[in-house]
Amino acid sequence: MACFHACSEHHRKGDPELYRQKYNEAIRFANAMRCLATGRHLDSHAPSHPPAYGRGPLPLDGPIDLHKANGEKRRLLEFFFSSAADFLSDPLLAETKQECEAIFKRDRLWNFRDFSLFNPLIKPGILYRSATLTLVQKESFFNKMLLDTKIKTVVDLRSTREAVEKCYSADSLRLVKRIEAPIDHLAFSAGIMKIDKREADSKEVYRFFALCAAVAVRTALEGILDAEGACVVHCHSGKDRTGFLAALIHLLSGADRDMIHADFLASGMDTKTENLEVALRILAAKGGIENYLLFCGMDSGKISALKKKLAAA
Repeated sequence: MACFHACSEHHRKGDPELYRQKYNEAIRFANAMRCLATGRHLDSHAPSHPPAYGRGPLPLDGPIDLHKANGEKRRLLEFFFSSAADFLSDPLLAETKQECEAIFKRDRLWNFRDFSLFNPLIKPGILYRSATLTLVQKESFFNKMLLDTKIKTVVDLRSTREAVEKCYSADSLRLVKRIEAPIDHLAFSAGIMKIDKREADSKEVYRFFALCAAVAVRTALEGILDAEGACVVHCHSGKDRTGFLAALIHLLSGADRDMIHADFLASGMDTKTENLEVALRILAAKGGIENYLLFCGMDSGKISALKKKLAAA
């Protein structure tokens, strides 16, 4: 179960290489149980040999598409459960299944969490952050997830190009209102490459967020203010652009740096607080969060109304 927990956690954090590594470790463990149960010799059925798996999953190789991870993890779990049935008592197997299913449910969407998770100053259940929901809109749990969380509005920070490539279906858009607030950091990076013949570094990208995404910030925050029901904010992975906007929201709520950093780092992968701090220093230079939002084009009345809407009782 520890192997599955690790691979699922890296799926949730959107890290394909560590996901692959831990997924394959979990397969080797499940395969070892299967071989022991059937009397096969472990050395003669290495994980790369299909006969050892019967109809079970094969190790992952080549480019990893995390859009397929839920299906891969489901096949892994079914194989693990069938292998464990020969070793565990019925009560222990039932307990193991319950724990694994809880992990599967927790991690089925990258970086999905309530804004209040690391910030008790924000009212629970009104605002979430996530990777794009298009990752799971075809999954059986999608409608129930929206119903359970009462999400009615999606604030989409992806560029127009990204949103076209991985678009919301007509069925999804009947369930949620999508607000476009594009932050196209890839276009910025392409511009740096064209001019300086180099890739933009992470600190430059966060400087771009703070100085050049004013329209998107205003659109996103006014969308949250006007949203009926709960709202979810996302980019692609729910890490950088979402992390930047989340930091603004946390600051507006009165959160301290520890809360802001804890939420930012929870997305894992290559998140580094020194990148976020580049943007936050720009905010400080403009006189703090409320002055920064005025710079973005929000009026003081809407800023106050958003603070009130977010505030925990």
